[in-house]
Parts: sequence; C-alpha cells; structure tokens
Amino acid sequence: SEFIVWGEVGETYMHADNVRGEDGTLIAVDILTKKEFSDVPGRLKQIFRENEIIYKGPDIVYHPDTEFTQYAYTVELI
Repeated sequence: SEFIVWGEVGETYMHADNVRGEDGTLIAVDILTKKEFSDVPGRLKQIFRENEIIYKGPDIVYHPDTEFTQYAYTVELI
C-alpha cells in the first residue's frame, strides 16, 4: 500500500527593498509506503524539479506500529 497525503503548514513572505513582494505557501507532502523500494519518492522529486517547485527532504521515518515508511517533504509554492 502507498499513499500521498498533503496539507498546508505555513506561509512565507518575500521582501525586497522593504516592500512585501510575493507570498508563498508551505505544504507538507508525505508518502506512506509499505514497499521496501518504492519508486514514488523519486518520481515525486522529478515532478517537483520539472515544475520548478522548491522542496526540502525527504525526512524518512519508519513507523513500526503500522509498518509504514514515511517520506516527508516540505514544498514552497508561490
């Protein structure tokens, strides 16, 4: 089983010469998988790059209670 879940987690503000410019939205994007070698994280990073989406991660966490591995990204959309 594999799932992608996301949610807005914050906002960013860009300033130049003391003038507020563009506003951005921070979004948490998590992949949850039971596959040992999932191709979803690589495909997701490729989509981020192709669409010039700024991202951080993944942070990888194994959840032994559910046996899911979580790949956690934070992306910024303007």
